Amino acid sequence: MTNQQNKYIVLYDGNCSFCIGAKNFIAERDTKGVFQLIPQDDDAAKELIRRYQIPPVDSLILIKNDTYYLKSDALFETMKELSPCLYMMSLLQILPLPLRDLFYDKFAQNRYFFAKFKK
Repeated sequence: MTNQQNKYIVLYDGNCSFCIGAKNFIAERDTKGVFQLIPQDDDAAKELIRRYQIPPVDSLILIKNDTYYLKSDALFETMKELSPCLYMMSLLQILPLPLRDLFYDKFAQNRYFFAKFKK
């Protein structure tokens, strides 16, 4: 069993096929077994959102070591844990947060559209 301190929780949109694909991507690369993946409409996810007082967002949510991350921060923090190659991509965190989240928000707003092309 993994130390609870090292257990990371990802809350994702369980109604979006693109988001489910992202969840599967994480699950396939989670060689350390540190991620718990929960759809946001699940009762456990709702309880975590309430407990951590996470604002309503149209975003991937990562809870890591009692801190929550949203949008691009959640994405980059997740990538850091998956593989050295993905960790290198997280170096894009040097970009200003408002710029990163602008791109994240535009993608998130259109994720159902993009999911049509994901096969």
